Amino acid sequence: EPRKLYWLLCEAQAGEPDQYRDQWHHYLRHYGPLRLLITSIDEVHRLPDLLPEDQLQDVTLRMTGHHLRKWHFQELADSQGAWFVRELDISDNKAQNHYPTPFAHSETLVNVRVLNMARCGLHNMVATWILDSKFMASVEDLDLEGNPLEHNDIEVMMASEHIRGLRRLNLNACYIDHMALQALIESPNLPALTALSLEGNPLNAEAFEALSTWPGLANLEQLHMPWDVLAANLDVRQRFIDSRYLNETLKDEIFEASLPKQRNTK
Repeated sequence: EPRKLYWLLCEAQAGEPDQYRDQWHHYLRHYGPLRLLITSIDEVHRLPDLLPEDQLQDVTLRMTGHHLRKWHFQELADSQGAWFVRELDISDNKAQNHYPTPFAHSETLVNVRVLNMARCGLHNMVATWILDSKFMASVEDLDLEGNPLEHNDIEVMMASEHIRGLRRLNLNACYIDHMALQALIESPNLPALTALSLEGNPLNAEAFEALSTWPGLANLEQLHMPWDVLAANLDVRQRFIDSRYLNETLKDEIFEASLPKQRNTK
C-alpha cells in the first residue's frame, strides 16, 4: 500500500542511514518504480534520502484542503524531492491566482504527469505563469474543475506548445463560454487529447454547432458536456450526433445522455 510503503522506507532509512544508501538504494533501483503516497512538503524533502537518484518513481503528493500559501508553493518548487513526484493533487485549496507561480520556474518539479488543481480559485495570472510554463510540458492529465477561469486564461493555455502532451483535460464549471470553447477548438496543441470534460459551463447551442466541426473529436474516447443544452435543441442534437468526427461509441453515449426529459402526464 503506497502510504505504508513510504513509512516503511522512512523507518529503514532512519534506523541505518549508511546501510540504507549502500544496500536499499541498490535493491530499489531494480525493484522500481515505487508507488508512494505522501501528504506534506516535509515528506517531499525526504524523498532524495529514500529513493535512488535519477530514477523516476510513481510518487503521489496529495495535499487537498490544506490552505496552502505562497511560501508552501515556493518550498515545493525548490525541493529536490519534487523531481520524484508524478502526481500532484493540491485541489480544494484557496491558492489564489498568484500563489502557484513558483511552479513556472521550478527546476525539479518537472516530471508531474497528473496535476489536480481543482477548486483553487485560479484565474487571470494562472494562465501566464502556470498554464503557459515549461512545468506543464510533462503533464498528461490536468484537472482545473471549479476554477473561475477567464477567457484570457483559456486563450493563453491553448496557444502554449507546453500542453501538447495533454491526454485528459477537465474544465468542468470553469465559466467556459462559446468564445473560450472556440479557442480550444482552434488550438493546434491538443493532438494527444483523448478525454475532455466541460460539464457545468454556460455553453449554448452555437457552441455545440462549432464543436461538431472540430477534427479533434475524432481522437476523443471520453466527452462530457452539458447535454441538457442538446436535449432542449433537437435539431442541434441531431447535427451534433451526426458529426463525422465522432466515433460510434461516443455517438451512442451522447444519444443516451442528451435524451429529452419525459414530461410527467397523468
